Amino acid sequence: MRASVLLIDDDENLRAVMEAGLTANGYAVQAAHGGNPALKLMESAEFDVVVTDIVMADGEGFETLQAIKQRCDIAMVAISGNPQYFPLMHQLGARTLMKPFGLAELVETIDAALG
Repeated sequence: MRASVLLIDDDENLRAVMEAGLTANGYAVQAAHGGNPALKLMESAEFDVVVTDIVMADGEGFETLQAIKQRCDIAMVAISGNPQYFPLMHQLGARTLMKPFGLAELVETIDAALG
């Protein structure tokens, strides 16, 4: 197993594709459809990296990353189709990934975030 990933995205189809691809690449993945469910998952499990969409219906990714950063020191990857959010993500210490992206690019970004 490469690393444990908390995957957060409110787009069910994209979340399923990313989860399947990351699992096939050796990651242990738990997925959540938004920020609040993700924070609940963090109460009962530990993760090496969090990958989150930035704009979601159930809480913004920025707010979720802020809450996660207050709880623990964890690698973070923020994804979005709008790069205007990236400077804020970088301030939190997150790597960023522009939509659309391929699985290889996602894996590369996660590995870079993990160091």
